[in-house]
Amino acid sequence: MFSDRGDSSTFAFQVCGEEHNDLTEVFNLMRKFVLHPDLYVVFDLPAETARARVLRDANREKNHFDDRDLEYYKRVRGGFRKFKEYAPVNFVDATQSPEEVHQSVLRSLAENDVTMR
Repeated sequence: MFSDRGDSSTFAFQVCGEEHNDLTEVFNLMRKFVLHPDLYVVFDLPAETARARVLRDANREKNHFDDRDLEYYKRVRGGFRKFKEYAPVNFVDATQSPEEVHQSVLRSLAENDVTMR
């Protein structure tokens, strides 16, 4: 299963980014009823870089998360890192070129014996 959103994003954005610690129990309950991938691959960026990319991307429709301050972006990044306590996660350095990111993803899948089904 490939997805660009899921329980990892819910945890990073809602629980950590929005600081809704009261949702942790709901999150834990939700995880009992969702499919769990063999591996989560997270494209990791420093918060400053992520925010700058989002704000300058004129081809992307902005949402309510995009205009948040730098501290919010730091909390979200920390949330993805903390998510590793719940599931297998590999972080790919997204400051690399697109070709290098692609190779890093392929290497991550191979190293974790993840196959396309």
